[in-house]
Amino acid sequence: MIVTLRAQLDVAHVDIDTHCSAIDAHRATIDEQSRLLTRRDARIELLEQQLNALKRRLFGAHSEKLSPGQLALWRSEQQEDHAAIEAELEQLVPSDEVAAKVHPKRPVELPAHLPRKTRTLDVAPICACCGGALHRIGEERTQSIEWIPGHFEAHEVLRPKYACRGCETVTTAPLPPRVNAKCLLGESVVAQVLVSKYDDHVPLHRQQKIFRRHGVDIPESTLGDVTGRSAWALTPLADRLATLITTQGKLHADDTPVTVLVPEGTGTVRKEGRFWAYCLDQSLHDPSVKPMVVFRFSPGRSGQYPQAFLKDFTGYLQADAFAGFAPLFVSGKVKEVACWAHARRKFDELKAAPIAKTILLRIGTLYQIEREVRGLPPDDIAARRQAAALPLLNELKQYLDEKLLALSNASALAQAIGYLTKRWPSFCRYVEHGALAIDNNAVERAIRPIAIGRKNWNLLGSIAAGERAAVLYSLIGTCNLNGIEPWAYLTDVLARLPTCLARDIDQLLPMNWQPR
Repeated sequence: MIVTLRAQLDVAHVDIDTHCSAIDAHRATIDEQSRLLTRRDARIELLEQQLNALKRRLFGAHSEKLSPGQLALWRSEQQEDHAAIEAELEQLVPSDEVAAKVHPKRPVELPAHLPRKTRTLDVAPICACCGGALHRIGEERTQSIEWIPGHFEAHEVLRPKYACRGCETVTTAPLPPRVNAKCLLGESVVAQVLVSKYDDHVPLHRQQKIFRRHGVDIPESTLGDVTGRSAWALTPLADRLATLITTQGKLHADDTPVTVLVPEGTGTVRKEGRFWAYCLDQSLHDPSVKPMVVFRFSPGRSGQYPQAFLKDFTGYLQADAFAGFAPLFVSGKVKEVACWAHARRKFDELKAAPIAKTILLRIGTLYQIEREVRGLPPDDIAARRQAAALPLLNELKQYLDEKLLALSNASALAQAIGYLTKRWPSFCRYVEHGALAIDNNAVERAIRPIAIGRKNWNLLGSIAAGERAAVLYSLIGTCNLNGIEPWAYLTDVLARLPTCLARDIDQLLPMNWQPR
């Protein structure tokens, strides 16, 4: 009987062990399923955020600006002052004066520099009612602006020939040297071609059509030839701009892609090239420093290109988080300044989430401080930033750290917060110096014409075409930054450049140029 009980007990122990093993297996399965569900939920959340961002990009408003009401209410909620909320809400109601400023008014007077033509419409000096004589008591003036299309003119240069009866030598006045010496197109036409192509984004074949409408048929190949020769002649000016801009202590940098045809085998293939833009613009804080922008073209997006251009640069470099800039910051000679516009854009795509909206409002207060200090001297700007912006930055960093702990690492919101926190010192660096900007928008404004233009010309025909374009973009972009009419500048410079000495080349740079 004892043997039987022991056998039963052994069987029971085996059953218990079997059940325990089954329970452990079920627990492991449950844990694995739980982990799978957690990862799946994080993946679903990430995909939903990306889907919402794409929907907003396709169908929503593209502006990243926050309404003044949102910013004012958030500030009031932070202060927990209901009286302040009501006062700010009253201020948000537009008055008649503010509402009137929203709508543009037709100018009362015509621009003073326009040529004037006056036409008088008169009536018979006899009253239509009683037949009596009329006497003038005043006049009514109606103004309008009219467009007179541009036109071509044929210019000739006559050079009388003189002969010496004694030695039979023939003497003629020499022609002034020209960049496009053997071409019928004068400097003004060449300048129009360059400005239309690189500032107005009109491809050469469309310009040929426009010229043909005005009665002059210029082959597209001729337009391409004068463009190439002019860019080659203007290259020393662009190189001088590049030398000057790298001696400054502060630069903005960015790049934009462009399709370029590259030889391969017996034909060509399309590859992605890059225009790199380097901008200096302190016009808001120090008008004595003339703004400049320099473009460089490269057949790819490798860090070697900006590193080579900035190898001698020392100071503050404001750019995005492109890894190619990182080696420049290792030595400490170049200090990284991050762009708050890039960081804000990541949260703007996720602003349906309450956390992202709160972060946007906090960033909005930093931009509000920048609007208040605009135009002040750099020292005053730095003092105001230290007093007002630095505490807000410290509060924002604490808020970001707290929310990052509660989010899945795979979520888009966690990635956006991580972009900020990993580079936090560079995001706070603009507070150190009043001449630094909160974002990289200065160079983004300078680089925008390329993004607009490539929709018209689609691609570059060669690497050499990209290098020529970089020369013209540099000069025309610097003209625009300094308020100089690029057609007048190029017309004059193309005429003066062949006789300009190397020591006088700075006089022909856009920010130093004075028309003859």
